[in-house]
Amino acid sequence: MDPAQRPESASTNSAGTRGDAARGALGRYLEDLAGQPLAVRTRQAYAAQVSAYIAWLAERPDADGALREPRARDFAARDFKRHLKLERATPLADAVDHTVRWYREQQTSSSAQHREDSVPAAPAAAQPSR
Repeated sequence: MDPAQRPESASTNSAGTRGDAARGALGRYLEDLAGQPLAVRTRQAYAAQVSAYIAWLAERPDADGALREPRARDFAARDFKRHLKLERATPLADAVDHTVRWYREQQTSSSAQHREDSVPAAPAAAQPSR
């Protein structure tokens, strides 16, 4: 049969249809999330995180299995966590680390300064003798 006359494959492993189930699950999740009693920023954060996972999952050949089978789901979650640690060690992650360190330094230096300012001098009798 001529390749142009062959019907398209019904396989779900093709790149075009691989993530359809994942994207459908994302749509259902976002609809459900919209009805939850959450703050707007929380809802936005959840949607962004789950969308990132679904985008990553949709590129994988086992995307449909990860949505149906507990074992495949667990492996996909583990692999996504590894992906976040290794692949997304981006300037954003560095900026967050830097911000946390800066904030801690500010807290430490301001509390040390506060302690230095507020500690009264020891009485002369408590000074070591020479």
